[in-house]
Amino acid sequence: MPVEYAALLHEKFVTIHPFIDGDGRTARLLMNFALTRNGYPPIIVKADPTARLKYNRTLEAAQVDRNIVPFTDFITELVIEKLEK
Repeated sequence: MPVEYAALLHEKFVTIHPFIDGDGRTARLLMNFALTRNGYPPIIVKADPTARLKYNRTLEAAQVDRNIVPFTDFITELVIEKLEK
């Protein structure tokens, strides 16, 4: 549940888009704050093209189709990956 909350927090903040620049960075900071506050490690969305494409596509599905599940699953995968290291 905390991982889903962190993903939802990220999606909602980036959808509101309150700043001219830095919305994504701020959203990831909020997400990592929520994760660490609940005992999870902070995560990084890698800059490689495959990870970025998946991030953008799942975030778009959450924003356009109102389907948060792919984005939540993506964030959960990153958390699990980090925990296994």
